[in-house]
Amino acid sequence: FDCHPVGMLSFARVAVPGTGCAGPLTKAARSVGQLTKGGVRVGKWSGTRAEKTRVPRTPFQIAAEKQFLEMRSKIPEGYIKGFTRDDVKHLSPELQQCLKLQAASSKQISKARIKKLIQKFGRGPTDCSSAAVRIAIMTEKILNQRVRLIQHPKDHTAKITMHARLPGRQKVMKYLYKTDFEMYQWV
Repeated sequence: FDCHPVGMLSFARVAVPGTGCAGPLTKAARSVGQLTKGGVRVGKWSGTRAEKTRVPRTPFQIAAEKQFLEMRSKIPEGYIKGFTRDDVKHLSPELQQCLKLQAASSKQISKARIKKLIQKFGRGPTDCSSAAVRIAIMTEKILNQRVRLIQHPKDHTAKITMHARLPGRQKVMKYLYKTDFEMYQWV
């Protein structure tokens, strides 16, 4: 195809075999080469380019997002790697500060939250496979993805990941509802 500019719009032209030049527009060329404006396809009849726009957020949504981000920004008390106060009391104060969750990465904070959820909902200190613990862990991961989406609304990978995790949590919740309704209400 060869493009021949006409004003602001350009039309696709079909090369005529054997002549080495472009001939007039044909029916086949019209269906293949739509009107283009600067290399971008435009509407067939209007000549304007459709643009995606986001629905503006309501004041309630903005306030809810701020409240959620404030809640998630609160860092739990404790130390990284599951250390206790007794484990680090013999260390220097500077090293103790480095081992606190306030100086930890977001992944370490998430692991500490998951460890607390296991202590709360688990049958034992190492229980990771009971339905209640799995729901709690999945919820923590979904909330982390939600924070990511609020801060970076165009991160489609985070959106896909979150939408993949939601049905998994829903299945485990359905299982827990059928097998242990009291635990389901508590979780």
